[in-house]
Amino acid sequence: MGETRRPGGSTTSGRGRSRREILLLGLGAAGALALAGCGDDHADSPAHYLGPVDNGQAPRTDADLCVYGATPAGIAAAVQARRMGLRTTLLAFDDEIGGMMSGGLSATDTGYTSTIGGFAREIFAAIGEHYRSTGPVYNFEPHVARDVFVAVLKKAGVRVLTRQRLAEVVLSGNRIRWINTDGGGTHRANAFVDASYEGDLLAAARVAFVTGRESNGEYGETLNGVQNRPAGSTFLSCVSPYRRDGDPTSGLLPDVSANGLGTTGQQSPLGMDFCFRLCLAHAGSNARPFPKPAAYDPERYELHRRYLAAGNRNVMSFLVELPGRKYDLNNSGPVSTNLVGGSANWATADYARREQIYQDHLAYQQGLLWFLANDPAVPAWQRTQARSLGLAADEFVDSDNWPRQLYVREARRMVSDYVATEADASGTRRCPDPIAYASFKVDSHAVQRVVANNCLVNEGGVDVPVPGPWTVSLRSILPRRQECVNLVVPVCVSSSHVAWSSLRMEPVLMMLGQVAAIAAGTGIRRGVAVQDVAYPEIRAALQRLRLPLPAAAA
Repeated sequence: MGETRRPGGSTTSGRGRSRREILLLGLGAAGALALAGCGDDHADSPAHYLGPVDNGQAPRTDADLCVYGATPAGIAAAVQARRMGLRTTLLAFDDEIGGMMSGGLSATDTGYTSTIGGFAREIFAAIGEHYRSTGPVYNFEPHVARDVFVAVLKKAGVRVLTRQRLAEVVLSGNRIRWINTDGGGTHRANAFVDASYEGDLLAAARVAFVTGRESNGEYGETLNGVQNRPAGSTFLSCVSPYRRDGDPTSGLLPDVSANGLGTTGQQSPLGMDFCFRLCLAHAGSNARPFPKPAAYDPERYELHRRYLAAGNRNVMSFLVELPGRKYDLNNSGPVSTNLVGGSANWATADYARREQIYQDHLAYQQGLLWFLANDPAVPAWQRTQARSLGLAADEFVDSDNWPRQLYVREARRMVSDYVATEADASGTRRCPDPIAYASFKVDSHAVQRVVANNCLVNEGGVDVPVPGPWTVSLRSILPRRQECVNLVVPVCVSSSHVAWSSLRMEPVLMMLGQVAAIAAGTGIRRGVAVQDVAYPEIRAALQRLRLPLPAAAA
């Protein structure tokens, strides 16, 4: 008899078309994209974490490989599996295809582009073809990324089912038998890939994981745990944390924690903060003015008034130009689009609690943009800048031009036989079984906003270059054998907070997704556990697919 496990704590085609319409238009005679839940669109509905389930269709699938999560890594895994001739099912949590790449993260964090290969490079090259570029393009409009992903899935013949959020996992010992999704779906497979940003499947399968930040002593690191070092999120001058400026008896401003700073390097249950990556356009026919949230609270932005009054000019400065006269808006500085401290408990929260956290981020960021454009206390130059931009009217058309995908920068991290650490990222340790390069700096956004010496401090920001590209181990995407023999995890990989802060970028995760399919598919064909697939066989496959790798160890 199998054991049932629920998620632990739960765990264009044309511009202007809705996400579901784009997918439905992609349905060919061969049924390359088979969608569950083809009910009414959410046209003009506000953004939500939880959408409808599969409208009672209760799909039953039986595949060689089941991939949970239609993120770029999940798409890479599903397409690679189909190219290997495997029957493949890709389960999307909602209607979204493409994760952050189609959800607003349009200015790709690449590191060294020479280290990007295989399926990841293929995707950026396809985006380049859309823009008539002779090479890969890494800055793009969200709908273009989505269209490219949908086209690749259709061409590969991947069966895609939307609105399939995990409900429970049925295990037999250390093997996943099948997974059930909300609405009655049942999905059987010989092997599974957890490509979700949260690691819900790995947790429900009893695979070990950690959240937050380890202590520096855990792995002999220097950048882990509580940190108060100069970073992009550091306040450069004192800003009062109190409701009445300078008066500790008046209480703390909204979104300021009473936790205290803590000791450098000590373990912390908190991880880096989140935001929505917005697609903006110049005011005009393709820009929608920033909306005023129904629950707008002007007091929430008193900190921002003080910060701007002190002469700071970087609240809305991280704007990366995209094709189509658009911009990707990201967090900049200590007071910006990130809701500092707002991500606490997201990783292990149930779906209802995640919806609450999601809505808090939505209210904060929408309120921030309204504040910057309209509050009379905001300097005129800042109001002018904010009013010169708006939400791109031809993006995210079924959610009021706001992306549905919250930028979950960090959630669960698996703990397996090889944990990537600061030693890997710094080049002082080299794994013997490399499968992909990471090369971005150690980039941890702030974690919490606290008080020290009557001034605000953003704790947790780390912004440290790596000396060069470093490699991710095969064992970092494989659970321990005693925990699960038919699961591969290319997103919530086995890594410390420090290593994760460097490797977490979408090009790397796409490469790991492709490797995950190779490992799982080879294990299926050999009839062995994923841990028993020989590294030389995987390495040879990666070289055929033109994934950059270091020279083989002697």
